[in-house]
Amino acid sequence: MMAALTDGLRHAPNLDYTAALERLVRFLDTYQIWTEDGIWLETVSAEGKLKSIAKAYNWKANYHDVCVLVKFIEAFEPLAVLL
Repeated sequence: MMAALTDGLRHAPNLDYTAALERLVRFLDTYQIWTEDGIWLETVSAEGKLKSIAKAYNWKANYHDVCVLVKFIEAFEPLAVLL
C-alpha cells in the first residue's frame, strides 16, 4: 500500500492519497515497526494488535521493505530539503 500511494503521489498530487499515506505511516510507526531495531513486524491486525512477533522473512525484508522505503525517499526527498 505504501509503495502504491507513494507512486500515485509522485505522478499526480492527490489530497486523499496524501491523507491515506500519512495515516499509513503513523500506523506503521505506532504498531508495526519494532522499536528495538526498526524492523517491521510481519503481521498486525487493522487495530494494531500483534498477531505474531515474527519479523519479516529475509526475502520480504530485503525486497519489499527496502523497495518501498527507497520509493518513499526518492519521491519525497526534495520536499524534505525545503523543510
